[in-house]
Amino acid sequence: EAQLREWIKEYGDLEVCAEVYLRLSQWMMREDEPAKRLALLREGISRYPKYSRINALKPCIHGCRDYP
Repeated sequence: EAQLREWIKEYGDLEVCAEVYLRLSQWMMREDEPAKRLALLREGISRYPKYSRINALKPCIHGCRDYP
């Protein structure tokens, strides 16, 4: 987790960092942190809306228990 967060800080200006958001959200799912995971997914989607694989993040939102 720490390495993924470091990569977001270091490479956040690159659209491909959306993949890091995806991996981190998958890790958070195993750790059962739905509120934090939802915030992370929303952040990733808002930062990289035009990334070619951004749709990989969108369905993950529906897996969060706190999803409105």
